[in-house]
Amino acid sequence: MVNTDGIASILGVSPCRINIEIQDITCNSKECGEGIAFAALVGEEFDGHNFADDAYLRGTRVFFVERKLNLPQDCIQFIVDDSRAALSSVSLFVHQNPQKKLKLIGVTGTKGKSTVVLMIHKILTSIGKKAIFSSTLGINTDGSLFPSFNSTPESDDMARFLSRGVDSGAEYAVIEVSSQGIKQKRVGALKFDIGVMTNLSRDHIGRGEHSDFAEYMTCKQAFFEKCKFGIFNADDKYFSEFSNICEGSSYGIKNSADISAKNVKIERLSNDFRSEFDISSPGQTAHFSLPIPGTFAVYDALAAVGACIKLGIPLSKCADALLDFHIEGRFEKINVERDIDIVIDYAHNGESLKSALKTARRLARGKVVCVFGSVGGRTEMRRAALGKAADKFADECILTSDNPNFENPLDILSKIADNITGVPYRIIPDREEAIRFAIENADDGDFILICGKGHEKYQLVSGNKIPFDEKEIVTSASKIKANI
Repeated sequence: MVNTDGIASILGVSPCRINIEIQDITCNSKECGEGIAFAALVGEEFDGHNFADDAYLRGTRVFFVERKLNLPQDCIQFIVDDSRAALSSVSLFVHQNPQKKLKLIGVTGTKGKSTVVLMIHKILTSIGKKAIFSSTLGINTDGSLFPSFNSTPESDDMARFLSRGVDSGAEYAVIEVSSQGIKQKRVGALKFDIGVMTNLSRDHIGRGEHSDFAEYMTCKQAFFEKCKFGIFNADDKYFSEFSNICEGSSYGIKNSADISAKNVKIERLSNDFRSEFDISSPGQTAHFSLPIPGTFAVYDALAAVGACIKLGIPLSKCADALLDFHIEGRFEKINVERDIDIVIDYAHNGESLKSALKTARRLARGKVVCVFGSVGGRTEMRRAALGKAADKFADECILTSDNPNFENPLDILSKIADNITGVPYRIIPDREEAIRFAIENADDGDFILICGKGHEKYQLVSGNKIPFDEKEIVTSASKIKANI
């Protein structure tokens, strides 16, 4: 518990006329109550200042606002230039600055963030280190995985996450850092011991995200100004735009790097897929056998290993830890009764879909059939990139819904279809029907790649999350076909 005089001191303002104790802070008025402060955030669709009255009625008496509000005299209003920045710094202050008791590893980039986060966590825990993580897949502080609304939690949730980690005895926190998380200051007051850059490509540009690619890159670069040490991809087109921001090391397959992978083989072993490769760093070399196929998986492993080497973990220990590594919805093979390959993957932009399809083609014995769509509310740029990737690397496409939300699925799918000119495609808006169609019409040896949702267990339609489990649908459809 802290008081408002203490908060005034960290914000650099004069002491308050009354001193009120608070035990927590939130940006959600529904979570307000006695002893809980409220930060009014200004977003794309909602202005938190409009919910201050609700927070007051629930018992809140301390507010962080960007303009003075007409609230009763028993309130304290901290008028700040940026309520998001205030929320980040005050949240950490309220929770006794837990970052000082942890080593923070942040992972950013366009693709591969979640996988790298979980790889680092797996390596740390495999050698007996207590580590917590936060990613698109969820939040883990005690061995249990809980869902997260954002890839990078809001800063008040982030402070609670780190505090729970300290309470559980954690030494490390591995955090997925999205560009929106940086832009919206969800990690605003955090300082990272290690920052990892996976790659950079054009994505997340449009309404509610970034105005252009330059802003997107600038957000990523700003993250490394918060890092003591960086791990950078030497093969990435924008390597030089990041590698000099902070002290760091590099990794790669093609270009010269501090940590490199050689002898890369993407293999089909019986009914499983694997990536086999050797990683070398100064003074040590180890062979890696990873149960995720694809060059993208090798890069993810290099990024994770780079961070772990900086933490003093031997390369051989990293190889041992990743031998049985798996992650739900990341090029995940679903074993079925028929002689076909079915893989579920989270690929949801042009670059990630291209990577997944290129890997599928290397492993396929027959046609590569791609089932995919694009989420509602995104730009046509993403839809065009998805269509072009499928047109180049798939043999057949089935276009279907992927979290259309408030947008008409047919409008989304027609924009993707405009960019498919060289391969046959079919539009089936109902995702379950599309998956069943792909499986029921597959020939022996075909490779069905179902992209977009990955680990997600819902469809977002008109603001509602409707339960939707692709694995169950795949298993059911395969059994029906096998019995015909």
